[in-house]
Amino acid sequence: MREYLAKIDWNNTLKNKTATGCWNILKNEIDCVVDKFVPLKKQGKRSKKKHLSKEAIRKIKYKQMMWKRHRHTGCEEHYSIYKEALNQATAEIRNSKRSYEQKILLM
Repeated sequence: MREYLAKIDWNNTLKNKTATGCWNILKNEIDCVVDKFVPLKKQGKRSKKKHLSKEAIRKIKYKQMMWKRHRHTGCEEHYSIYKEALNQATAEIRNSKRSYEQKILLM
């Protein structure tokens, strides 16, 4: 990009132009260079966690919701609900992974 912009004769390009005209020329050149040299980021799909069951994902989301509630209120009761949800989610993740591994072994 620097080399491309350095090759432009800016003195002759911007000679006898107003400030607005100079800005428009500069802006157009920069837009052109960005379109030419800057790659577009490809939006990748989020990988689906095949080893997690729908129930495990549901429990993870519930656990996250309970953590946000505890952080927002600071209440000990909400923290105990979060801890219970954490234990349930962890157990469900383990079971889900275990059943997925069993399924793979049988293939």
